[in-house]
Amino acid sequence: MSEQDDQLDAPIKRASRANTERSKKAVRKPWAPPSMLDAPPAPDGYKHRWIRAETRGFNDSKNISAKMREGYELVRRDEYPDFESPTIESGKYEGVFGVGGLLLARIPLETVDERTAYFAGKSSDQMEAETRGFNDSKNISAKMREGYELVRRDEYPDFESPTVESGKYEGVFGVGGLLLARIPLETVDERTAYFASKSSDQMDAVDQDMMRENAHSSMTISKPDRQSRVTFGGPRK
Repeated sequence: MSEQDDQLDAPIKRASRANTERSKKAVRKPWAPPSMLDAPPAPDGYKHRWIRAETRGFNDSKNISAKMREGYELVRRDEYPDFESPTIESGKYEGVFGVGGLLLARIPLETVDERTAYFAGKSSDQMEAETRGFNDSKNISAKMREGYELVRRDEYPDFESPTVESGKYEGVFGVGGLLLARIPLETVDERTAYFASKSSDQMDAVDQDMMRENAHSSMTISKPDRQSRVTFGGPRK
C-alpha cells in the first residue's frame, strides 16, 4: 500500500459543530450601548478619571488647576493612537481626550490612597465631634425600626468615600454627622402610601371645618344657652 493510500485511509479529524458554536458563544460579549466616557487602560500604578473643565458653557480653569496641583495629568490622544474617543480639536487642551466639558486625566494610585486617607481622617474627626456633642442615637434607632440598614465599606471595597474609622459605627460610610443606609423599595412605597393617607385625612378634616364655618346662617349649629338666671316674680331685665 502506498503512502498516499495510507493518508486516504487515515481518519479525518473533524471539529464538532457544537464545540465550534460553543467557543464562539464563549468569546462573544453581551451587547451594551456605547459610552462617550470610555477610557483607554491606564499605565501600571495609575488610574484614569474624567475631570470637569467646563460648566454651563464657561471654562472651569479653577477646577483644572486644583486637579493639576493634586497630582493629575492630562491624557493625550497621541499616547493611544489606536483608541477611538472624542478629542479636543483646538485651544489650550488640543489633543487631549475630552467630551462634554470633561477632560481625561490620570493620577498615581499612591496619590489616590493618600487622598482617601486624608479625607477619611477629616471624616473621622467630624464624626467624633458629632459623637461627643450631639449623638442623635434616637434618630438612628427610629430609622432602624423603619427598615433601614447601614451600608459598610467592606461591601464596596472599590468605592472611594469617607468611612467612620472607630466607635459604634466603625466601617460604615459616613461624613459630617451622616451615615449611609439602605432601605427596600417596597418599604419606601408602603411608607409613602401611609403618609399620603394621613395627609388625605388631615385635608378632609380641614375641608370639613371650612364647610362648617362657611355654611349658610340657617344651617349653623345652634349653641344652647347655658347661662342660668334667677328671678323673683318681677320682669326679666
